[in-house]
Amino acid sequence: MTTATTPAAASGIKAERIALPSNQGPIIFESLLHINNANSVNEFATQYSALINQFQRLQGIAQRRDQALTTAEKDALNKVLEAEVRDFDAKDSLFQRVYGFRVAAIATRPVYLSKTARLLLSVTDEELTKARAEKEFKEDTVVTVEGKKHLVSSTMSGTALDEFVRNVEAISQQRNGLIQHKAAVDAATGDDKKTLDESFKKAEAELIKNNEIMAKTYGFSLTRNFTLETQSGKFFVALTQEEVQKAVSAEQAAASPSTTTEAIAAKKAKN
Repeated sequence: MTTATTPAAASGIKAERIALPSNQGPIIFESLLHINNANSVNEFATQYSALINQFQRLQGIAQRRDQALTTAEKDALNKVLEAEVRDFDAKDSLFQRVYGFRVAAIATRPVYLSKTARLLLSVTDEELTKARAEKEFKEDTVVTVEGKKHLVSSTMSGTALDEFVRNVEAISQQRNGLIQHKAAVDAATGDDKKTLDESFKKAEAELIKNNEIMAKTYGFSLTRNFTLETQSGKFFVALTQEEVQKAVSAEQAAASPSTTTEAIAAKKAKN
């Protein structure tokens, strides 16, 4: 077991449960793993993805074998499948030793990797000096990335981080579309140019408004270079309805006064 990853079931760490939306309604997820640094988050994600891809290949080979029309084809595919299964099992066993669970056990379930990351904005020496002059400035918000100074603008986790990433992608696409729109305006003539210019100005105003919202919400701006620095992660797996009910029942039983030492003592006192 690496020091950077801890199974949620380990002593002293309580598994967390969260609800995430889906087309069929909310799904309850429970944490399986806490990952304590960025490199370990990336390494885990890469290894998990590779094993999931291999698991899906195994399913594809098994399906082709079952659909084979000749015995020879079935036998050939079965040999390929057996070799692939041995390879997968060996890798999955190693994965379990490191992360505390097997991919095969949850490969058909929805999963969610919740990350915590800091938004870092690059600053010039002049901007940093100005920031340090502010009353509420904290020196630990200064971070050096590849030799360049950055300021921590905000820290986000889970679905809030996911939303930020989607918003950045959306506003970046909006900016790229505006650049293409401007090129079309410059190339147009006559009435077409006037029409395109009017629509460009509307799109430009919308982009400025959205950028202001991003700046107010996250401290992000399209005019600044930024880095999204992953710090840690938690890996969640979807629970079945039976597992959810079992977990709720266990919690209710644990919280029941009739099972506590205090309740027994109180009952004796009354007698």
